[in-house]
Amino acid sequence: MDLFSKRHRLVVAMLLLFVPLLTGAKGKGCQGQNDGGPGPGGGGSAGGPSGSCVVTGCSGQLCASDGIITTCEWREEYACYADHGVCERDASGECGWRATPELEACLGDDEPAPCVVTGCSGQVCADADAGVVTTCEWLEEYACYAEHGVCERGESGECGWRATPELEACLGGGEPAPCVVTGCSGQVCADEDVATDCEYREEYACYEKHSVCERGESGACGWRATPELEACIEEASVEGTSASR
Repeated sequence: MDLFSKRHRLVVAMLLLFVPLLTGAKGKGCQGQNDGGPGPGGGGSAGGPSGSCVVTGCSGQLCASDGIITTCEWREEYACYADHGVCERDASGECGWRATPELEACLGDDEPAPCVVTGCSGQVCADADAGVVTTCEWLEEYACYAEHGVCERGESGECGWRATPELEACLGGGEPAPCVVTGCSGQVCADEDVATDCEYREEYACYEKHSVCERGESGACGWRATPELEACIEEASVEGTSASR
C-alpha cells in the first residue's frame, strides 16, 4: 500500500510539472500563427509598405511588392537572379534586388564581343552583329587597313581602327574625310555609307534629335556621348521595355 501511494504521488507530481510546459508551448504556437510580422518567405500584408517582397515575372526576373505578369522571352542574365539574387525591400521601402557583388559580377562581367574587320574590301572595323554591307568599289587606301590597321574598341566603346602613326602615314597623313550619318534608319555614324537591316527601334530617333556624328580621339567615327543623347536613349529603352510587357 505504501509503495502504491509513493508511485501515485510521483505520477501526480510529474503531471503538475508538465502542465505549464504543455500550455506554454500551445500558446506560443498560436502566437506564431497569428503574429503577422514580416519574415523570410512570408508574413505581412502582400503589397503593403511592410509586406514581404516577392520574386515574380515569367522568368523570375523581377522583385516586387505584388505578382507581375510579363512576357516570357528569356535572357541569359535572368539566371543571375536565381543564382545570386536577394529580393528585399530597401531603405526607401521599394522592393528590388540587393546589389550584391556576386549579382553585379554575374550581370556585368561579360566582356563585349571583339570587333571584326568587315566590308567588301576589309575597310570597315565594326561590331560582329552590326550587319554592315558596303559597295565593292576599291580605293587605294583600303590596302592600308590590311597592312597597318588594328581593329579594336576605343574608350567610347565603339569599334574602329586604331590611329597608329603607320596607318596615318599610309593613308596620307592629311585630314580624314568627315564622318557621315548612314544606315537604313540613320542610326550609324561611319566613315562612309553603309547598308544595315531596316528594323526600327525607338532610340534611333534620338540620333536625329540629339546626336553629333564625329571622329573620336581614336580616329574612329561615332556618336558623341552627350548627356542629351544618353538620356534620350535610356528613356526610349524604358518605353520599349514597357511596351513589350
